[in-house]
Amino acid sequence: MRISILEDDPDQLALLTRWISEDGHDVHAYESSREAMKQAGRESFDLFMLDWQVPEVSGAEVLTWLRANVSKTVPVLFVTVRSSPGYARCCAAPIRARKRSSLPSRLSKSTFNAARCGAMGPRSN
Repeated sequence: MRISILEDDPDQLALLTRWISEDGHDVHAYESSREAMKQAGRESFDLFMLDWQVPEVSGAEVLTWLRANVSKTVPVLFVTVRSSPGYARCCAAPIRARKRSSLPSRLSKSTFNAARCGAMGPRSN
């Protein structure tokens, strides 16, 4: 699976890239929303993971651009350090999530995998 990750924190980006790559996925990691958008316009991806708070262009704005210019159906998973229930509702609306949930403030690999499955369904190898 080809996965595009937008995360401006280099440590978080490295962690997510490592976890997802270890599962055998082809990860394309970006610290800049403009670079992620540029590559999304040139390449195809099976999943977009977006940080909500990114300098220059927010994750919500990237999502709006993706839906208008790339695909209306490719799954999008937001990754953020915010953890309040109200923020989860705010985040769920633009991505039309079926379930609203609040992730713990510390992301573990098992929590990440549960969120990924919720966004995309179980992996089929």
